[in-house]
Amino acid sequence: MILGISKKKDVPNLLEVIRNANGILSLNENECDLIVKAINFNPFPKDTPTENIKDLKKFAKETGISVDLHANEYTAWSNGIDATFFPTKTVEIKNLIGAGDSWDAADIVGYLAGLDSEE
Repeated sequence: MILGISKKKDVPNLLEVIRNANGILSLNENECDLIVKAINFNPFPKDTPTENIKDLKKFAKETGISVDLHANEYTAWSNGIDATFFPTKTVEIKNLIGAGDSWDAADIVGYLAGLDSEE
């Protein structure tokens, strides 16, 4: 998702559509930063994953939307009540093209297969 200045005003409507559909907001760190800024939610700190998870949980609670977040150092999920966090496995990166799409595809398959957040 590319979120230009002119699209900031559309973010609240997008979140409402996701909430009304009982959908899940699946995004990367950059997309998350853009969305929280667009709705004037305090930007997530970059200092520690632990603080980011607390903010993710707060964001999910306040928006009423479950969120799947994939970042460089971790992957996290929250529905506003619970949260799950896993550090990213260290691998030799050969190419980043399609990495986010691959993550989203695996995330969708996990939901379709009925896996819980830890699985």
